[in-house]
Amino acid sequence: FKMDEAQEREFIAKATSSIEKTVGVRPYGWLSRYFHTDRTRALLAEAGYEYHMDDYSGDVPFADPHGSHLTIMPYQLDTNDMKMWTDPSLTPRAWLQYAVDCFDQLYREGEAGNPKMM
Repeated sequence: FKMDEAQEREFIAKATSSIEKTVGVRPYGWLSRYFHTDRTRALLAEAGYEYHMDDYSGDVPFADPHGSHLTIMPYQLDTNDMKMWTDPSLTPRAWLQYAVDCFDQLYREGEAGNPKMM
């Protein structure tokens, strides 16, 4: 399914309104998971969003290279629990230990002056 610009703008507006009505505060960040276009970031900036999370290119936040005011917050698939839903290769306890070990390593790297996201 492809949306034109007007449809995508309306989709963002409806999602924003729905979340605000449900939880009482509007969202300022956006994670589409599998849906985004070349114009999504510009439309999110236009709608007042501050960050966008549909980026898998690294582990350090960065400014939108296309000129919007958005901060790009990389999304880490490696430590995401979704892999436990689709093809569980670890027990819950083993996955938890993996996540704790990843956190501990990234914490040490951050203390050494090289912070990253998990």
